[in-house]
Amino acid sequence: MASPTAATVFNYIAFFLWSFQLAPQVYENYKSKSTGTLSPYMVLLWAVWAPIYASHALWSGVDLPVVIQPNVFGFLSGICWTQCTYYNPSRLRKKLGFHENNKCQAVAVFVALMSILAAIEVGLFYALKPSSAGLATALPILATALITSGFIPQYMFLWRTPDPSGISIPFLLMDMSGGIFSILGLLLAVENDDDEAWIRRLSCGSYAAVAALDAGLISLIIWLRPKHDSHASDVEILPVHKDAVVVGDPLVAT
Repeated sequence: MASPTAATVFNYIAFFLWSFQLAPQVYENYKSKSTGTLSPYMVLLWAVWAPIYASHALWSGVDLPVVIQPNVFGFLSGICWTQCTYYNPSRLRKKLGFHENNKCQAVAVFVALMSILAAIEVGLFYALKPSSAGLATALPILATALITSGFIPQYMFLWRTPDPSGISIPFLLMDMSGGIFSILGLLLAVENDDDEAWIRRLSCGSYAAVAALDAGLISLIIWLRPKHDSHASDVEILPVHKDAVVVGDPLVAT
């Protein structure tokens, strides 16, 4: 049963949640001076998603909030990725030559990333102006693939290194809630154009996938956290015999 008013309310709630869901993650990274096991590849894929989705939304003539949301999300994704290169660059250092705690480098990386994403968004928008049917069809599919596949490196990293530290639960809860409210808004909206029905179905599927993947990550973190905390406490209280020789101890004669 269609309800335009309810659909609008749900869509605005989803707009807020999906615009700022990464804000708790950005704050946690800044507060702890570390990104923990947050996957830089996940947030980078999400940053790339933003101009692809936003350019198609702008070309389609949808409401302004739908155009603003991916750009805010892409901006915060870019901050998260830059924080990964600033606080924990070891996973990227060999490939890109980043150095730890280099503020000038971090600012340069962020500005370069935002410039590239802006160029992609503008370029795709003007590429769509001649009403290229193939590109207009491909962009929503590509955007869906990017936003969902972004979870894969995070799952893989958590599975290889069962350490959930650094990943913000409020961020995942906001992301999951945004997916749920988006589904509700889509189901209650009035369908005026049957030609766009496939996009609505694709969107509904991607929203459900995002919510399910977020729920899976939350469950995995809850399951791993006691194991990791227990292991960390065992290491901290490991007794050392008074006569034991510590390798590398400068007080030990060589």
